[in-house]
Amino acid sequence: DERWSVGAMVDYEISDTTTVYGEFMFNSDATRGQIAESGTFFAEEYLLPVDNAYFPEAFQASLAELFPDSDNVGMYIGKRNVEGGQRVSVINHDALRTVVGVEGEINDSWSYNVSYQYSQTTSSNTYLNDFFAPKIKTAVNSTLCEADSSCIPYQVFTYQGVTPEMAANLTGVASMVGTVSQSVTGGYVTGVLPAAMALADDAPIVVLGFEIRDDNYERIADTVYSEGQLLGQGGATPSVAGSIEVTELYFEASIPVMQDEDAGDLTVDLGY
Repeated sequence: DERWSVGAMVDYEISDTTTVYGEFMFNSDATRGQIAESGTFFAEEYLLPVDNAYFPEAFQASLAELFPDSDNVGMYIGKRNVEGGQRVSVINHDALRTVVGVEGEINDSWSYNVSYQYSQTTSSNTYLNDFFAPKIKTAVNSTLCEADSSCIPYQVFTYQGVTPEMAANLTGVASMVGTVSQSVTGGYVTGVLPAAMALADDAPIVVLGFEIRDDNYERIADTVYSEGQLLGQGGATPSVAGSIEVTELYFEASIPVMQDEDAGDLTVDLGY
């Protein structure tokens, strides 16, 4: 795993009462992971001819005896690809976050803060050296394999019959990319209410604000991922997309109701 990060923050005081600020953050990471060998993990049924040329003679004879009226027989295969080596997963993320805003004092009792934030993370995921289901289906069937000039028979029915060359011809690559983004516009004013509105010695403190937030997500998978064509994945990983849009207004208040040295203090906090 390798990661790079860079960031900066800046504040600029325009006047005694107003400050402009900004933030910038960027992070990039890459992970390359080695995973156990792929295999035909009893993932799907293979419909094979009873006289499949890749069956040992004794096996062919037993199938012909067991299924005398059948041309094909269905079977599941469980074989880890130790001849082809480990699978490899390569994952990359690039994340960006920026903020710009202005804050200041309206008067001695009131202040404000308004800002805009944008963040985005892009990702890619590439999976290497995993068994590719369509190739397996062809390579274990002599009728289909002999009709395909690029096919190398997968001699999985013969003890120690699989070679590294066979295994290397049966793997595939899957890839997908994704993007998550968020934009947030928000602001608030906060201050102390006039003393005439006080129920105790201290006047109420209030804040009134808003936030507009937009979240977007998209994951685009290639055909290999979306159709689950790699046998070591455990299933399909389809493309997805969605978004959430939120508009919020909020109000909070801290109201001292009683402030007494003997009886104690009572403060009511409200929020909506």
